[in-house]
Amino acid sequence: MRYQRIFTHFWHDEKIRQLSEDGRLLFVYILTSPHSNSLGLYLLPKQYILADLGWDTKRLSKPFNELLDKLLIGYDEDKSLVLIWNQLKHNRLENGKQIMAGMKIAATLPTSYLFSELIPLLRKYVKPKEAKEEDKKGEMKQAFEQFIEQLQERVDKLIPESKTREREKTTKIHPLVPQKRQVPANLPVVPPTLLPPSPEGEG
Repeated sequence: MRYQRIFTHFWHDEKIRQLSEDGRLLFVYILTSPHSNSLGLYLLPKQYILADLGWDTKRLSKPFNELLDKLLIGYDEDKSLVLIWNQLKHNRLENGKQIMAGMKIAATLPTSYLFSELIPLLRKYVKPKEAKEEDKKGEMKQAFEQFIEQLQERVDKLIPESKTREREKTTKIHPLVPQKRQVPANLPVVPPTLLPPSPEGEG
């Protein structure tokens, strides 16, 4: 049995208050699902949700999209993977053993573009420097860097073009993940000195 930390102010959170009744129930289910894990990234085929909640596909559609729109979860349709954005914020990996356990969990999951979303969340919320004992800091840091390296290797093997299209269809972009700005190729740069004079400057 695994314990999940949910704070009492959960019910006063603005995003939660804006959800429909089914949206709140679905999110609590995803947070506490028997299929979940410490990373907040786990296999959750929609058939599991329907079976566990006793819903049909029509009832699931609206609340599921609410959670995506509110950036409470991300979902990879092809791999049936769900990512809880704030899982690591409220349930942090606090030592080397927990990080190693997370690494083993990730190894059992199918490779997904959601790994690229998990990496910055790990970097933001896992703090090896905050370990209480000096030897624990070294152990935790080593495990953490090994975990990040393994995730990045799997991300690098993905085909960028297809995964970009997949992301656009299946999930919202989370603000923690930096996005590259698209710049038109071969755009000429004209030095100010070569620009034509403005009408006011003409004699």
